[in-house]
Amino acid sequence: MRRTAWLLLTIVLAWATPLGTLGAPSPAGAEELRTVTLRVAADETYRTRDDWEATIRSAVGTVSDIYAKHFKIRFVIRDLVPWTLGEA
Repeated sequence: MRRTAWLLLTIVLAWATPLGTLGAPSPAGAEELRTVTLRVAADETYRTRDDWEATIRSAVGTVSDIYAKHFKIRFVIRDLVPWTLGEA
């Protein structure tokens, strides 16, 4: 039990250090908002839904707002492409 607790503590500390610095802006470009462009692929099943394109754009927009606020990263959809799964 003690070894398991020690291993868990080591893992948490290993992850806490890099994750704790993710939200901290760099001094050089603290106000700069970076943009990441996305190509989003939707499979046949997802494309059968009503307003599937608007749903994807809304979901990416929500995540983009969170990342812009905390990490200064904005996600922008470049294009939406169909994705065919093929034989199961």
